[in-house]
Amino acid sequence: MKHSSSFRFLWLGQSFANLGDVLYIVALITLIYQLTGSATYMALITKQQAFEPSVAIYYCMGDVIY
Repeated sequence: MKHSSSFRFLWLGQSFANLGDVLYIVALITLIYQLTGSATYMALITKQQAFEPSVAIYYCMGDVIY
């Protein structure tokens, strides 16, 4: 795997994508806190970002998966 440039590009691309996701969440949390001053809203946004997409997928694809 050391010599595979495709694997290296895949790994690098995934690393940048994950970094972008983390920076997006941190910026969103910071913005919500600056606008509202509420830690509760920060927690709700974090929970929504983490769990809502998976819940929507499971709800729509439940019959297909199981």
